[in-house]
Amino acid sequence: MSLAEKIASDLIIAMKAKDKVSLEAIRAAKTAFVIGIGKMVGVAVAILADIALGAVLDTANNSGYFWAFVIAGLSYLIILIFVHLLMPRMTPMDDNLKYILNDKKVIEIN
Repeated sequence: MSLAEKIASDLIIAMKAKDKVSLEAIRAAKTAFVIGIGKMVGVAVAILADIALGAVLDTANNSGYFWAFVIAGLSYLIILIFVHLLMPRMTPMDDNLKYILNDKKVIEIN
């Protein structure tokens, strides 16, 4: 192998590694974007919930706490049912994103 072929081969390997790093960086940026949007929406809803709860407690006196806890408990159950409807079969996965059925059995899905 000549020196030019060796340099070209090394450049190709370096370019493939750079592309892989670039794809990982893009995936990480997309993930961070989705997490950031989710956090922003969560905080906005929490602010609105605090304002609504304050208004209810100001007008309802002591019975407002009862309704606040009833709504909180029911919302937890409703969201739990919604998650189970979205994902009826929740199977644990290992670090390589392979399904684990029993404690040691791993199934590969292509």
